[in-house]
Amino acid sequence: MSDVLLAKKWEDEDPTGWWMSEKLDGVRAVWRNGEFYSRGDNTYVCPDWFKRKMPAGCVLDGEVWGGRGQFQKTVGIVRSSSRQHEWEFLTYMVFDCLQEGGMDIENKPFEMRLEAVKRACAGRSDVAKPVPMERCESRASLDTVLSQVEKRGGEGLMLRCPGSRYERKRSKTLLKVKTFYDEEAIVVGHAGGTGRVAGMCGALLCETPDKRRFKVGSGLSDAQRRNPPEVNAVITYRYQELTADNIPRFPTLVGERVDMTWSQICGAYVPPGPRKDSALKKTHSILFDGPAAAPAPIAGPPALRRGLTAMDARQLGTAEEDLDDFGFEDMIPPAPPPEKKLRLSAAADIAATASGKKSVCPYGQRCYRKNPAHFLEFEHPWRDEDSHFLPRHAPERTRTQRGLIAFDSRLIAFPWASLGHPLEASLGLKGPK
Repeated sequence: MSDVLLAKKWEDEDPTGWWMSEKLDGVRAVWRNGEFYSRGDNTYVCPDWFKRKMPAGCVLDGEVWGGRGQFQKTVGIVRSSSRQHEWEFLTYMVFDCLQEGGMDIENKPFEMRLEAVKRACAGRSDVAKPVPMERCESRASLDTVLSQVEKRGGEGLMLRCPGSRYERKRSKTLLKVKTFYDEEAIVVGHAGGTGRVAGMCGALLCETPDKRRFKVGSGLSDAQRRNPPEVNAVITYRYQELTADNIPRFPTLVGERVDMTWSQICGAYVPPGPRKDSALKKTHSILFDGPAAAPAPIAGPPALRRGLTAMDARQLGTAEEDLDDFGFEDMIPPAPPPEKKLRLSAAADIAATASGKKSVCPYGQRCYRKNPAHFLEFEHPWRDEDSHFLPRHAPERTRTQRGLIAFDSRLIAFPWASLGHPLEASLGLKGPK
């Protein structure tokens, strides 16, 4: 497992003297032994021409980045063997160095590792660049820079503690700074809970004044799940950003509004502006790296083009390591108990053998993950062939392997197929006819 340094949320600590950089919405990757590795120790599909230009004899930590707002496209490129030519639009943005010249430097001060990053990336700007950083002068300076980067379409800021060593865990030496927004919605229904919250309210079905519908599944206490806000109740929810269809991403309940009516809120409501899709390009502006272009003016919102049932599929655009920002712990069902894992162990071994690349998801058929980074790291052999999580341009070898994993009785006969083995029921298998 590639244990990496993960950030905690900034909680108003004094940022003076800390290193400040733009928070990039890329795909986390460790460059090691001539390959890009995910946090699950799986290799990304990177073309040889790109890897030949990368530095040797070092271990780097960074993100494969396609520019602001291009997270979903970047994920699609690194997961598909048929899109290797599109790596020309990607850059490996490096923010730390773990080894230089074969020597471990994780325990060296951050400033020394930052110099190692610059040496490793020197003359390789077409594939790898250091993430530009500057010292934060004050809290007021942090607020100003955060506002600037968000106006330009950035995610937020990262703060790195001066003199800190590299810790392979979530650490207070690395902080992420984001802005959250509060708005109101009306409750139009309730969704049942699963896992720990089974039998209670899993999420509130909500609607904005301009008729956009979404779920608020986080921020509810157990008492509120047992007795949730009623239909037509007005709530305040908090979110960090909107999806391409202007749906709040990972909204969290703040509380009910009893001081305003829905008609008053609708009368004063200003809908969000339209969001245009931008093409991939190689040159991008980034904080602290020369003059940036002025942000485009924001216009009015588009009409809602999808229903509530597609909401989860549309919320694939947030990095898995950022899920904790939204308090999603109360919605995560527990992992299957050991005996249930054992029941699937035979299928997991066969699937891992057939794929030859990824580990099988430890949550089994109860996997709740929606983030694409999770599907880059783990196999889900029990999913249907037409699952929207599978690569759209999967290589022929993968499709053939999935046919074998599906245990087609015309290809492979298993002894339990006619005995009603529990594995047959758990995977929906059918014995030979």
